[in-house]
Amino acid sequence: MAAADLNMDGNLDLIVAQSPSIACGDNLGVIVYTGNGDGTFSQNVTGAPFLVGDNPTGVLVGDFNKDGMPDVAVFNAVGFEAGNAVNTFVTVLLNRTLPVSASPASLNYYTQLLGTSSKAQTVVLTNDTSSPYSLSGLAVTGTDSADFKLVNHCSTSLKAGLKCSLNVTFDPAVSGTRTAAVTGAGSATVSLTGIATQVKLSPAKLNFGSVTVGQSSTPQTVTVTNVGASSLNFTGTRIKVVGVDAGDFSETNNCGASLGAGLSCTITVTFKPTATGTRGADVRITDNGGASPQYVRLGGTGT
Repeated sequence: MAAADLNMDGNLDLIVAQSPSIACGDNLGVIVYTGNGDGTFSQNVTGAPFLVGDNPTGVLVGDFNKDGMPDVAVFNAVGFEAGNAVNTFVTVLLNRTLPVSASPASLNYYTQLLGTSSKAQTVVLTNDTSSPYSLSGLAVTGTDSADFKLVNHCSTSLKAGLKCSLNVTFDPAVSGTRTAAVTGAGSATVSLTGIATQVKLSPAKLNFGSVTVGQSSTPQTVTVTNVGASSLNFTGTRIKVVGVDAGDFSETNNCGASLGAGLSCTITVTFKPTATGTRGADVRITDNGGASPQYVRLGGTGT
């Protein structure tokens, strides 16, 4: 939450980022309450909530485009791997009027497996003018436009002061970082970024339950499948147990240096706790399949 005089009327306004738990992945956006100058606030300003991406976790106010008006920057952390925040980004809401405004101005997607479709994310377009505005050219354009799908809920002409919505999904056909943009709404464009992988892990988490300290658990296996059309090459240390309690877990695998298209290999993990209590680590898999390294979460309890 932050305070600033966004409408330059001499009264402080409140900017609130609505942040659910990261597991929810909901896009609740940012709301603005205009100050009345007496310690009370009016309802949200027109157009709120302003969508900024999943899980906004911090707000900063500043004049980022040097036009004399306070703007808002919102930090988003939309996932965790190996206990660290990933897919983090900043959305900047400029305090200005465009013929058509887009909220949010960028969409970022979780790591997505080839051949699967992401959860749809929503963009709201608002006609900020006093006359109808043509939206007949709305489309996904750019280098990797084929990897993003647009569902257009807007008519070809948006009436003055009204808004409409677009849904965009990430449907990658090629691994790696993919970029494109939604264009066709005048100067309002929405950048699109997603990371695609051809590495499928099943399961992506192993729980060994309670095991006596010094004793070995029953081994559990993870299947690694190359869902891509090209060979997957394991690189660097390839497959390794890492993390705080890495010494409590051991792995063996038959994955070799590469994995052909459509083929699978297995990683076998054993838990041998060295102390009582909750123990945790990860199997780290390093490769050229996109979104590397991948992680398999490991957990167990020493008794």
